Order: sequence, then structure tokens, then C-alpha cells
Amino acid sequence: MLARLSENAKPRIHQAFRLSTAALADEPCEWPTQILARLQSDKSLAIQRVLQYVAESPEGCWLRPIQTPLIASGGPISAIINVGVPYDESRALIWSEGRKTITSFRNSSFRTWDLRSQQEASRLDLPIDWGIAAISDPPDRAIVMASQYQLLLVDLQSATVELIFTGSIIESVAISADGSRAVTTSVPPDWDYSEHDWNGPRTLRLFDLDRRSCIRTWEAHRARITDSALSADGRLLATASRDRTAQLVDLAKAKILGAWRCASEIDAIALTPSGHRVAYVSSGGALVVRRQNGEVVQRLAHCRAARGCVALSKDGHKVVLAAGGNLCVVDLRRATRFGPFSGTQPDLTSLATDDHASRAITGELGSQLVLWDLTKLKRAISPEDWTFGIWASGDKALVHQDAISLWDLSSGKRTEFRAGRHCEVTAAPSAGIWAIAKWSSDGVGRIGVGKWGRKQTRPLVQSRDLSPAMLHGMHFSRNGKRLLVHIHKFGCRVLNPANGRTVWQRRNLGLGVRPFLSPSGRYVLSCSYSGQMEVVDLDTQEVVQQAQLQPITGKVLFAEDDERIFIPQGSETILLNWKSAFSNILCQGTPSSISEDASWLVTESLRKLTLWKLPDRHRAATFTLDVPVLHTALSSDGRFLIAGDQSGGVHILRREG
Repeated sequence: MLARLSENAKPRIHQAFRLSTAALADEPCEWPTQILARLQSDKSLAIQRVLQYVAESPEGCWLRPIQTPLIASGGPISAIINVGVPYDESRALIWSEGRKTITSFRNSSFRTWDLRSQQEASRLDLPIDWGIAAISDPPDRAIVMASQYQLLLVDLQSATVELIFTGSIIESVAISADGSRAVTTSVPPDWDYSEHDWNGPRTLRLFDLDRRSCIRTWEAHRARITDSALSADGRLLATASRDRTAQLVDLAKAKILGAWRCASEIDAIALTPSGHRVAYVSSGGALVVRRQNGEVVQRLAHCRAARGCVALSKDGHKVVLAAGGNLCVVDLRRATRFGPFSGTQPDLTSLATDDHASRAITGELGSQLVLWDLTKLKRAISPEDWTFGIWASGDKALVHQDAISLWDLSSGKRTEFRAGRHCEVTAAPSAGIWAIAKWSSDGVGRIGVGKWGRKQTRPLVQSRDLSPAMLHGMHFSRNGKRLLVHIHKFGCRVLNPANGRTVWQRRNLGLGVRPFLSPSGRYVLSCSYSGQMEVVDLDTQEVVQQAQLQPITGKVLFAEDDERIFIPQGSETILLNWKSAFSNILCQGTPSSISEDASWLVTESLRKLTLWKLPDRHRAATFTLDVPVLHTALSSDGRFLIAGDQSGGVHILRREG
């Protein structure tokens, strides 16, 4: 099929295939789905022919995307390279001029990768057990902290190694881009980590690498130095510390140009090559960019970065940050954040960019390097844009985001019919009803109930004690005959949706206790983070069961009856009959959603969704999102799976086979 493609279509197919197979090497049965998802928006005839071929080729059960916002071919991730080892030190990840090769260090080896062939081009192994390195740019020289006590100078061109310093424990190293200067951070000779708990002054040493000697020693900060950066010529040094301060030092004049305090510990710091701007990020997510004279250029919140994972463009107008599994770009001229966008794993630990911050490469705790086209990042997604809830009938889904929308499951079309901010929503699709709760400025909560698929609602109840503090503070029983709402002081109330009367309430369930209604609405099952479970019969108003389980932090789902529940226990789903107390391990992943007849169950594990056929526990299909899952819902017959992710995307998948 690929042989008949036009030359313009081949790169897009190859790229989509690389994205799918590299990220999902252990899930080859998912490749057709991922290829469909990434290329379905491409309307060119050649691509559509390939998609048709892929759609008709899989055998057995699989999930076909009807609507999905996965990274498309040509999206921000431009390549994924499997290098076989993790990358946990950003200073030892250098992108060559022209972005043709990557030079890196891990444990005791320097490795250079050819990006075009995605093969290892060269390797230099050092006679040490392990170390931490910093590499010049271009990668001609490097310094290596070997076993914490020795500093080695490595000539990467001639593959020669020299010992230039032996002393007390070295915690970190940095090198100037031109390879002329290096700085190490150390603790005093008599240091005891168990006694000082990382606090205490740090010793910095400046090395002239041409003379192979230490030319200056001084003390700075009052706690561990978490990150450091040198200007290209080695004249300026920026440091960040757990003592909540950042410093900029003129090494030529032995003068502190600036010392700035943050509200929390500082995780990462970066300098422009000329040193005219410095950027640092605190553990509280505050990004601060300053000029060399200390003047603040920009302050932004919600900008986390791991150690060594913040970079400034050469002109100082852009900042690139990586933390957890996300990467984002801040344009300082527009005070705009683009991203965050997720890599292929939840832990990005290394970052390198080009001069213009238009391309980046990240390393992970896994064995992959990811190449990014930062010109294709989209506007920042805030928590207000996340999906707060999804409910599905046989052919429609109600999705609550910044707006409340109705989605057609067969076509993926979206109809927005009501604003969704500052409210809570729930639905009982099989009963044909939905509800919305809003709070006025005077603190009064009002709940309206309407027919499924229609905008209009009728007032049901209003009260000052309705609590907007908890997410998912309101939900129906599956048959729609009872409605559970949260009230202040950690309590809950069960209402009759027909007339708004209170069926049962408890003013204080306790902190961390979450109540769930059984499908018939007869029972309220309460689970706490401590593992305590209690079941109340609403007909008799009595507690009919109590049990001590393992801590329950995730979602609890009911089977088609009132007695069997699916609960998360660690990374597994447990099926428990609360009346008989019989339980067994059902499957991997935590419960996310279930069909009404309990024939199909969806579990999640960070980004991966798994569809299980019950009761035989057969894993029918999987689907991996680009970012973590927030909510899912199955249609009443289990034919459609709808998922919302942290990027604000809504995925509609149809079960085939």
C-alpha cells in the first residue's frame, strides 16, 4: 500500500507510524487505532486510502477512533528515538549545530546519536563505575564528577581523560558552552548528610579548564544548590538553591550581581548564552525572568520545571520548561504560555533546545529521546478547560467542560448548549434525565433537573448548605430515582428528583469520605481514604454493613445490581460483594467506567485505557492517550467509549468486532 502513495503522503504516514510504534512497542494490536487517530483529519486522497485499508484490516475486537484529538502527524512531537538507556542529567545532553546529532552521558559512557538514521554513531566508555557530566556546546569537551570525589576533564575529540581535582563530595557540575570554564558545588569536608539534612553552606569551585586548575573557591547559599548554569564564555554563573534563593555572580570580578528570594525552594535555573537574562522556577510553579541588573521581565504562575529542565532562547524572549511528563513554552513578549504538552512517559528529566527555542529534545526516565517542534504547540490548557464529567446513553454523550455539550457518538459532532463554568453537572442517561447545580453570590445553591439531551431544566431545590467544594459532589442513581448531593461540613443528602424532598441525610460523613448511590438508589455506600466502608439502607435508614478495606482513593463502580462493586486496590481492580464480603482480583488498572449490564468494564492506568469483557475477564482492547485520563464513560450497550483528558481533548472510540 505504501508503494502506491504519493511522495507528499509518505512522510506523514511514516511519522504517524513511528509515533505509534515507538510509544506503544508493547501494544502492536493498538497500532491501527493510533494510525487512524493521528491521520484521520488529513483529507488527502492518498491518506484516506491508507486509512480505509487500515480500518478494514484488523481482526478481532479493537477500538476505532470516531473523534480523537491525539497528536496528529506533523504535530509537536516530530520523532521518538529509542536509545536503550534513561537520561536523567540535562547538562549531559547536547544537541549539535544543525540538529544532526545528540551527544549525551549516562553512568560512565558518552554516546553520540545520529538523528537521521536513529543509530548510535560513536561511544566513549570511561574507566569509572558511575558519574555525572556536563558537556560543552559544541560537544568538544566535558567534565565528569566520578564517584563524587574526582573531577575528570574529557576531550571528546581525542578521547582522552585527565584527572584535574580530587576533594570532598561533589554534588553537581556545570561547564561553559565554549569549554573554557567549569564550576562544581560541594559540601564541607566533614559533612554528614544525616545530621545536616541537606541544609548548610555549599562550597563552589571555579576551574580554568585550559590550565587544568581550580582558580577560585568560595561559599554560597545555605542549603543544597539544586541547579546551576554558566554563560557561554564562563564569565557569569547562575545558581538556584533549596534555601529559596537564586544568585547571579560575575566570576571575573568575584561579585554577586543579584540575589533573589522566592516563597519556596527553587528547582531550576537558566541563563542566556550572553548572560543578559536569567530565568528560574520555584517548586511552587512560579517562573521569574530577570535582566542581568535584576529588573523583572516577567512573572508567571503554573510553570513547573525539573532540575536542569528550563532553557532560555538566545535572545531571551522565550522560555522552555519541562516537568513531570509535560513540556511548555512561554513567550515573554506576549506573556503567553503554550502547552503543556505531554511526552511519551510521565517523567521528563532532561531538556535541550536550539537557539530560537523552536526545537527541543527531552530525555526521560525511560529509554526514549523525544524531539519536539515547538512552533506547533497550542495555547495553554488551564484546569478550567479540563473535562469534569462524561455521561453516555446509547447514541449521545453529555460532556461537562467550560461548556456543557452533547456529542453524537456515531459522527463525533459536538453541540454546545450551555455554559459549564462554576457549576456541577450529573446525569442518568438510561433514565433520560440530567441535573445542574449553580451557586449565587449570596451562597445559595440551586439545582435544576431536565430531560436528557435538552437544554431546559426545572427548579428542583435550593439551599445554603449545598456544597460546591467537592468535585463530583452530585450524582444520580442509575435508574434516576435518587439524587445524591454534598452539603457543607463533609455531609451528604439524598433527594427524590421527582419532588425535591429529602430521603436521607448525614451532616458529617468525615473528611475524605466519598458516598456512592447504588444502581436502584436504595443504598448509599461510603468509602474513606482510610479504607473504612459503610453501607446504609435508605428504605430502613439503617447501617447494614461495615468493613475495613485497604485505602480506597479512586472511583467505585457498581455492577448491574446493588451488591457487587468494583474498587481500586493499588494498580488493580477488585470485585467485591459487600453483602457476602467475598472479593477477588479482577484485572489490572483502576476502574473508570462500566456499561449498564456490566458486560464491559474500562480501567485506566495514567494514559492507557483498557476495555475488559466480563464476566470472563478478557482484555478486549487498549487505547493510549497522549496525556493523562480524567474521565471516561461507556454507552449503555458498551459499544462506544468516551474519554476526556487533561489537555481538554474528548476521545470517542467505537468497539469493533
